[in-house]
Amino acid sequence: MQIVFNNSKKENINFETLTSAYRKLFLGTKEGQIILNDLSQKARICMPVFSRDSSELFFIEGMRNLFCYIASHLEEKVTEETCIQDYDPFDRK
Repeated sequence: MQIVFNNSKKENINFETLTSAYRKLFLGTKEGQIILNDLSQKARICMPVFSRDSSELFFIEGMRNLFCYIASHLEEKVTEETCIQDYDPFDRK
């Protein structure tokens, strides 16, 4: 199988269309969730990162940044309707 990237023409894709595509790909199927989980492990999202080799740290940080970019499209956007109104962390009434 050959993967072909078309970089000759830049398309203007709006944010909602792009977010919808990411959600369908990663959250819409079991395979997408498996891949997302694998990417989080490869990017060491839930692990501390340490290396004496600065090149390796830069590589890992790049992977983490890419995963965070993908995850940002999967998050629910906070709106006035979805946020908790009148939340008091100390539960004062």
